[in-house]
Amino acid sequence: MPESGQSVAHWNAWIRKERCLRRVDDCVPETTFRRRSQSGARSAGVGYAAGLAALWLILAVISPGTTYHLAPLLVAATPPVAEVTKNPGESASPGRATAVGGGLALLVALLLWIAGALEGPSLLPLGGAVLESVVFAVAGAIGGWLAALIITRRVDE
Repeated sequence: MPESGQSVAHWNAWIRKERCLRRVDDCVPETTFRRRSQSGARSAGVGYAAGLAALWLILAVISPGTTYHLAPLLVAATPPVAEVTKNPGESASPGRATAVGGGLALLVALLLWIAGALEGPSLLPLGGAVLESVVFAVAGAIGGWLAALIITRRVDE
């Protein structure tokens, strides 16, 4: 608590700090807690995507003749959706999370192609499992971005 002879600015800062300690919603957006919660949501989405990517990588290396069709789609779509669902009241921009998810899915597809672990059948009429993984990763990134925008608009209304 400020001393009795201090300025109004000191009192206002103290009151703002007390509100922040009691109720986070009363804090100004520039507080450290808000920045941590936003970065935590982003890292959570990337963490989920990294877990799915690791699972896809392990399963594909163990059984290269099997194609995990939805894995690149899920890896690419997870970060943007997780970013906006973790902080629904925030004005999140899912663009960076979309790039991270799509890039991670394409990286895993590249690693699996180099390792020769994408030898299974494809759902696409042309190309193999490699082309399918790339197409599904791009589709997952676009779908995750669109879903994040829809979720953000619904929360804002």
